Amino acid sequence: MGYRGEEYFEEVARRLAEWYRRRGRDFPWRHTRDPYVILATEFLLQRTRAETVAKVFEEFFSRYPSPESLANADPEELRKFFSRLGLVRRADALREAAREIVERHGGSVPRSKEELLKLKGVGPYIASAVLCFAYSAPVPVVDTNVERVLGRAAGASSREEAEAFLERLLRHGNPREISLALIDLGALVCTRKPKCPECPLSDLCSYRGSGRPGAQCAGGASR
Repeated sequence: MGYRGEEYFEEVARRLAEWYRRRGRDFPWRHTRDPYVILATEFLLQRTRAETVAKVFEEFFSRYPSPESLANADPEELRKFFSRLGLVRRADALREAAREIVERHGGSVPRSKEELLKLKGVGPYIASAVLCFAYSAPVPVVDTNVERVLGRAAGASSREEAEAFLERLLRHGNPREISLALIDLGALVCTRKPKCPECPLSDLCSYRGSGRPGAQCAGGASR
């Protein structure tokens, strides 16, 4: 990806924050720092468009407002709810994760990545999302959108390179805001057919500068 000084990362962080405040999407789960809500929402979002989850968000959390209520949920009712989103098996994994939170952590979502990863159905992405979005921890959250943006703008050729770039970037601003900005930039602007004139990083983009906009990480669906 080449050498970049701290001034570069400061500028990228500043532009992303300003863009997110103007253009970022408004979803109900972005108005909370409740780690349980964020954890459960990430289960709902797996392979499902954010707009679809937004339509059922209020209904889901009115039924299951806490880990205890979810741990005690009727399995068939929970599966029926998840059937509206597809991938019904997520229902059983989430219910088991809630039971583990209640039984092993006193009803509180753990704050360490190590403990989060022990929960049923929780992989590195969900664990990182909980830490970043609930606690503003400087933990890279790299989904398809973010990988595509950083593949183009920063020349990251793998998810590992994207995470390494993001680790440096998160030192220069609010990790939660920067991460959400990158997710939304990939969903709204840096899509399979990128809208480069609308991008706040346009003049810094490695692939636009090379005359090959969108050449890197062009695949993948946006959520």
